[in-house]
Amino acid sequence: MERSARSYWDRMALRWRIPEPLAPGREDVAWFEHRTARYAATGARAALLGVTAAIATMRWPQATQLLAVDWSPGMLKNVWPAAGTPEATSVVCADWRELPLADASVDLMIGDGCYTALGRSAEAAPLNAEMRRVLRPGGAVLMRCFCRPAAGLRIDALFDELFSGRIRNLDLFRWLLAMAAHGASTSGVAVRSVWEHWAQRVPDARARRSRMGWTEDALDNMERMATATMHYSFATLEELLAVAAPAFEVLERDTPGYAWGELFPRIVLLRR
Repeated sequence: MERSARSYWDRMALRWRIPEPLAPGREDVAWFEHRTARYAATGARAALLGVTAAIATMRWPQATQLLAVDWSPGMLKNVWPAAGTPEATSVVCADWRELPLADASVDLMIGDGCYTALGRSAEAAPLNAEMRRVLRPGGAVLMRCFCRPAAGLRIDALFDELFSGRIRNLDLFRWLLAMAAHGASTSGVAVRSVWEHWAQRVPDARARRSRMGWTEDALDNMERMATATMHYSFATLEELLAVAAPAFEVLERDTPGYAWGELFPRIVLLRR
């Protein structure tokens, strides 16, 4: 993830309340389980980028050796699940672009929203190069991505949908707003700028909460952006696949069946 954002993620980890589809749901977990069984054999070595609990505690092939890697000590301490992971599991605090793993030592890489957390589109290539380095020949990457639509999203139209009640999940709206503010930028979107769009149009958010059905956790997540100094990156899926092409063959690309699923595509990449 973006290194300057470590303190932000440490604070988020103290009260981690992220609902679907920002966190993977049942359909996503089933997808990861099925592909893991397909691309990893018994006793496989797997690396999880991040501490996504739903993935960490899913069904793994027998005798899987799992290593979870996250840059935030707070996420490792407060969000990593205390139980339910493979017996041979370890965690390490490290940058995904500098993995503490030997060349060709891993069978499978798994992540959820990793490209977005890097902050800028230029960081996708170093991540791909590092994943390729540690994967054995023929090893696979399973990734759910957070992608803006090629046609773009309009900020005013999103607020119209929010206020009319057509978008009821405020955490999802936060992501949609970030994608709209991002546009075609290659420098990512400053998280604070997303907050500024929100605060300008909804200065009375707390007063509206009950009427709009927004949860306290969702408002807290929105308000945390006010002091954020980090960026998010929302490339289109085609942009991400183009950057991956030198290192990986695209084996699968899948669109979830839930609402707004096209913004959360799932991909399988094979190490060249």
